[in-house]
Amino acid sequence: MASVILCSELGESSSHLVMLADYAVELKAQGYKVHVVGQDLAVAHQIPEFSDIPLFQTPAIGSAKQQGDGPPFDNLNYSSVLRNNGYHDVATLAPLLRGWMNLVSALQADLIVAHHAPTALLTARLLKIPCIMTGAGYAVPPLTTPMSCITPWREVTDEELLLEDQMLLQVVNDTYAELNFPRVRMHTAKELISHAAQWIVSIPEMDHYGARNQPYVARRYDSSRRLAADWPMGPGDRILVHLNADSPYLSPLLEQLTANNAPTLVIVPGASNGLVEMYKGTNIKVQRESVSIRQAVDQCKVFINEANHDLVYELLSYGVPSIFLPSEPENKLLAYRLVKLRVGFTGPASPAELDLERMIRANNEQDQVWHNAAGVSIKYEDREKLLRLHSVIKAELVVP
Repeated sequence: MASVILCSELGESSSHLVMLADYAVELKAQGYKVHVVGQDLAVAHQIPEFSDIPLFQTPAIGSAKQQGDGPPFDNLNYSSVLRNNGYHDVATLAPLLRGWMNLVSALQADLIVAHHAPTALLTARLLKIPCIMTGAGYAVPPLTTPMSCITPWREVTDEELLLEDQMLLQVVNDTYAELNFPRVRMHTAKELISHAAQWIVSIPEMDHYGARNQPYVARRYDSSRRLAADWPMGPGDRILVHLNADSPYLSPLLEQLTANNAPTLVIVPGASNGLVEMYKGTNIKVQRESVSIRQAVDQCKVFINEANHDLVYELLSYGVPSIFLPSEPENKLLAYRLVKLRVGFTGPASPAELDLERMIRANNEQDQVWHNAAGVSIKYEDREKLLRLHSVIKAELVVP
């Protein structure tokens, strides 16, 4: 029986693990032995699909900021992202890569499926194990030299991008030497991932890097099993907000929502008890648990979020655009693409410029954006004709 390791390393753990759960179901159905390596075992433990699957902790990874090496590096491309997540020096990357190699060797993997797990891909290269790079567009960058820019709203030269690539390559090649792989050297940053098959789990309109000439894999983002929205009382149109607890937009938005007086449900994963209690009895209800988007789109016409891929994917599948308040590089890039396609509404560049009334007015008056969002929904209405996850696994995932 072939052994497959499903890996998640960087980014939002919960959404990545949910996607890996889909893979686990398909792989087990086809007779593969499955192991899961994730950042947050507490989250993985709560996912029903993993109930009978061995779970392992992702080897610890430090960032430049956490190591006390000054402020984070400017995120210009995929190389920058890696440098901000443990690839900034050999002292950090070498033990990390060693940990991955030990784990993969112990599990006797025949294939590695990596969702935003770059060190798992490096491990696969060194140990000569077949591997697949999967996820939304941001986690599966194009194979270009230099690695593609992730801040297209800024003027960034190829020379700047190449410098990011070169600094990354120096650390990776020195790490190979440190771990007694002196003959393994890479000359371009794309070689870090070029050995892996690429599965982009999205649609072209939602590719962070723009539409590419390669297949996209569809999967259902079905939130129907979640709680129905329990709306607070109040006049006016309902508003549904999804923001992380550390979003710089959260406090000013809550202040303006209070003044707006519209019935508002605010989803804040990881919200403190104090934040939840603060708004009880008002027009705002703060809760940690997500709700059924399928039901919410029939009850609400104003959706404010951080441009989280999975959430926006589901909203667009129902023809509903969002107002974007992104703070993370991945979400900023997706919001930029969607606003450019006019299937979403842009928020302010900084929290200090937040104007809730203006955003709601744009949401209610810009009919073309709603029309375009409906067009995306119609385009993919017959989802069974799309390349589906189980079909990809069945056709392409062939291991000894």
